[in-house]
Amino acid sequence: MMDDGVKKCAGFTLVELLLVLVILGLVTGIAVPRFSGSLVTVKVKGAAQRTAAILRYARDLAISNQGVCEVRFDPEQAMLAVAVPKKVSRDAGLGQQDDRSAEVVRTRKYRLPDAVEMTVLRDGRGRKKARDEGLVISFFPLGNCSGGTVTLAAKKKGGYLVTASFPGGGIDVRPE
Repeated sequence: MMDDGVKKCAGFTLVELLLVLVILGLVTGIAVPRFSGSLVTVKVKGAAQRTAAILRYARDLAISNQGVCEVRFDPEQAMLAVAVPKKVSRDAGLGQQDDRSAEVVRTRKYRLPDAVEMTVLRDGRGRKKARDEGLVISFFPLGNCSGGTVTLAAKKKGGYLVTASFPGGGIDVRPE
């Protein structure tokens, strides 16, 4: 056998490489939309759990400071805020009002992710609220609260109900 001086190199042809790139593109095009839907679901669940954690934080703050702590829901801006009044009477939550409770010493705000919509369903007395109407849940020194229910959901997908129960102050998150 004669050697012409040409070495044969092992490797892939250009056609084979292009074929692999086309297959990878097709697989990516199919897989990415499936993952984006599940990411929205994860964002909604995370927002519901964080909202429940904020409500529990407000309840603990009211008990430890022996004062009233409010969580304000604003569906139009997809935001909730924890407000701690400057000075409240020790009898707050027992049906007595304190005119100084309007002064707020600090507020912490939390904005929901863009994919999540907030809807206020009911206040603590079970009354239905308007779709864009806000809600204030007040927590009192004894751990009780004014109550309310909020829905956090993605567009055209199921969501979660976050409920602060009146009068006990328990916080519950459950699928819608």
